[in-house]
Amino acid sequence: MEIRKFALSLAVLAGLCSLNTQAQTGKKVTSHKTIGQRIDTLAKKVGSAVKKAEKTGKEKLNADEKKLDADAKKVGSEVKHAEKIGKEKVCSDAKKINCKVKHAEKADKAKAKLKSDVKKIKRGVAKTEKKIKRTYS
Repeated sequence: MEIRKFALSLAVLAGLCSLNTQAQTGKKVTSHKTIGQRIDTLAKKVGSAVKKAEKTGKEKLNADEKKLDADAKKVGSEVKHAEKIGKEKVCSDAKKINCKVKHAEKADKAKAKLKSDVKKIKRGVAKTEKKIKRTYS
């Protein structure tokens, strides 16, 4: 008996809610013959809302994915650019250092040649002095 009263109260409440909704919206609302039909209609509405939410979520996910891909490409190009600039800087620094080394080597060779030339001149002067001494002796 209790269950019957509860079921009837639930059915009356559903009917009143349906009438209340019709009065508030002013739109034509189809009448529902049974609570089962009403539940089916609500399930369809919820199902479409869920599908719409899923579609919106997928679109947002795709947009975020595209944005991340674009950001990754941008960062990748910046890294490549930095590597290129780094290589160019290293190469130019290496060329500068190589030029300085070659210049230092040339300076060392010139210094060594100068020393050998000085020695040759001293030997030549010594020989000439000996010849002069022999000549006047």
